[in-house]
Parts: sequence; C-alpha cells; structure tokens
Amino acid sequence: QAGDPAVLADSLNWMGNWYANAEQPSTAIRHHTKALEIVERLGNQRDLVNTLDLLGVAHLLGADLSASIPYYDRSIALCQELNDRPRLLTGLIARAATVSVLPMLTLVPPEHPPDALGDLERALTLTRDIGSVADEAWGYWALALVHLVQGEYGPSLDAGSCGLSIAQAIGHREYSVTNHFSLALLHAELFSPEQALAHGEAAQELADVLRSQLWFHNIAAAQAGTYLIRDDQEAAQSCLEAVLSPNTPMDALGNRLCWARRAELALAQEDPMMTLDITERLIASAPVMAPDSVITFLWKLKAEALTATGRAGEAESLLRAALENVGKSGERYLLWRLHSGLGQALDAEGRGREAANHVTEARRLVEELADTLPKGELRSNFSKQANRMIGP
Repeated sequence: QAGDPAVLADSLNWMGNWYANAEQPSTAIRHHTKALEIVERLGNQRDLVNTLDLLGVAHLLGADLSASIPYYDRSIALCQELNDRPRLLTGLIARAATVSVLPMLTLVPPEHPPDALGDLERALTLTRDIGSVADEAWGYWALALVHLVQGEYGPSLDAGSCGLSIAQAIGHREYSVTNHFSLALLHAELFSPEQALAHGEAAQELADVLRSQLWFHNIAAAQAGTYLIRDDQEAAQSCLEAVLSPNTPMDALGNRLCWARRAELALAQEDPMMTLDITERLIASAPVMAPDSVITFLWKLKAEALTATGRAGEAESLLRAALENVGKSGERYLLWRLHSGLGQALDAEGRGREAANHVTEARRLVEELADTLPKGELRSNFSKQANRMIGP
C-alpha cells in the first residue's frame, strides 16, 4: 500500500505519538499536523477525531494550553455528531486535564478554560454507561487533579483513591501510575511526605516497567518537591539531577515542572538569585506569554526569591497580580500561600498592620481548605503544618 494517503497518515500519527512519549513535543506536532492535512483531505471523520486528539496531547506536552484546547473542542464536537461515545469520553477527560494542577504550575492559563468538572462528570457517566472501567480509572485521575487545583482536598483524595483502586483491580499499570501520581501530589500538598513518597515510589516502579519516558520527569518533579517538604535537599537534588542538566530545554511540560522544582530547591539552598534566573527563564519561554499574562505559581516563586533578596516592593506587586489571577484561573489551593507571602513582603516593608491582615486571611483559608477533608490526622496535620509555615 505504498503511497496510500491513509497509511501515510497512520504512520505520521504513530511517529508523532512516539515523539510525544519521548518528550519531543515540537517534532510530534509536526508529524500530527501533516497527518491532519491528509485526513482532512480524505474526509474520514474517525481518523480526524484521532488526529485532533493527538494534536491536543502534543500541544499540551509542548506547554501550550491555548493551542491544545481548540483541538479537543473540535474532536468532542465531531464525536457528538458521530455518536462515538468511547472517543467522546476520552476527549472530555483529556480536555478537563488541561486545567488540572499539572499544567497550571508552569503554563499560561487558557483564555477560555473548559468546564473541567462538567466535562469529567459527563465523561464518568459515559464510562459507566458503556462499561469502560479503564477509562473510569483515568477519569478519576483527572478529577483528582482538578479538585486539587481548586482546593477541594477531600474530593481530590476520594477521586484519586477510587481511580487507583479501579486501576489496580483490573491490572492497568498506566492508570495505576497516574493515580499514584495524583495521590503523591495531594499528600505533598497536605504536608504528609511519607505517604507522598510512597505513592511516588509506586508510580516510579510502574513507570520503569512501562519504560514511560513521559512520566519520568513528572514523577521526579513530584518526588523532589516532597523531599523539600522534609527539608532533604540532597535527596531533592538527586531526583532532579537524574533528569535535568544545565542544557535541558524548557520546551516540554515535564521538563518545565522539573525546572520549577529546581528553582524551589535553589531557594531552600539560600540561592535566591538562581531561583530568579530559573523562574525568569520559565516565564520567558512559556508559549503565548503576553505582557498581561500571569502564571500564578511562578509569580509566587519569583516573589519569594525577591523578598529573600530584599526587593519586597517588587514581590508585593507580583503577589497582588497572582492573587488577582487566581480569580480567573481557579487555583484556590495557592491562595493561602499567596496571602502568607504578601504578609511577609509587607512586613519587610514595615507595613505591619497590612501584613497582619494578610496573615489572618492566610490562616482563614487554611481552615477553609482543611474543612474539605474528613476529620482525622490528615486534616489536623495539614492545618498545623500550614499554620506553622505562615509563622507567628
């Protein structure tokens, strides 16, 4: 079948998917774009859906949410026309994942974000209607990360635990990796490093078996962040050195996550100038970065480094912009940290009364987040450790 356009499109998509999994998103995008030109000319709607989904994934891995989401929008609309429920539910899950905690850490938020919870509610209903147990496990992974970014810790824990239970019951290694990973991120956010590391190690073992390059950077970033919670800088550095070198680019989502952790490590090592250098390069290299764009997590990290270098006024400006951005992006889990950081910056400027107001607000937000968890050790430990970080 040499010269058959349909075979060529399949080959291009196969190669594009390989490059995406090898964390070479720009090459993946080139292959999928060529495949898209062919399948659009041929008019095969089902091949078109597949290619659109692959382009959505490739642009997400290439750190461009604004380019990723329209491909999913188009794919989902086509699936609805075709009444292709299996592909519809996977498209809904993938679109929702674009605004989960994973991409939001280092990417410019999309101007028109999808209704992630609405997408996932619909997708999970479809998984039960058609009996797709594996997709249900994947849907719960995305739901756990969306709840996490929105500061709904209890629902995030429930979703991640449910997804992991389903994946393990059916022996699905890849979705066991994803749900272990979501639980590792959540437990780190809750200041439960031992549980976070256990989930991260389980995810790493499975990723090694699968030889999933795609997950190596994600897991390394998660583990390094957890070691920093334990103030184990040597272990955090070891995790990052396994996947980063000074020449590692910032063009892929996994690489960017690891660079962000490296910036956090530098701050813990009392090297705020390195933190500033890394965060500024991450910001400058983010696709679709505009003068009014804000990446909440990177703004917070840069502000902490500025405060540490005695530039509290600049830190204040960044933190206020980040707080305003949360109203658009929905990253409620960062709010208490932003108010705490702003309190520290204002205190450094000698504005004690204003600083105290933000410290009070940070404590209120911690209790609001804690209230989403069931009563018990996890909830009380989070509240205790977060308040300790806020300070006296």
